Amino acid sequence: FKLDSRKPTLDFKNFARGEARFALLARSNPVESLRLMDLAQQDIDARWKLYEQLAGVAREVPHTDGEGSSEPSAS
Repeated sequence: FKLDSRKPTLDFKNFARGEARFALLARSNPVESLRLMDLAQQDIDARWKLYEQLAGVAREVPHTDGEGSSEPSAS
């Protein structure tokens, strides 16, 4: 796994303020809107941490000895 994106620099609340769909929720139900934005930010942070961990995993490609495939048979 190769992580080819930079870490987000804008938090979700700031992003959501510029989106009409989130602004409508903020106007109609501000308390629930803040709760959902906090949950979304927690999910974003956890997902980014997982991506960083996956990017740090080293895996070696199995080598063959030249006699057949390195892939398991489908039998």
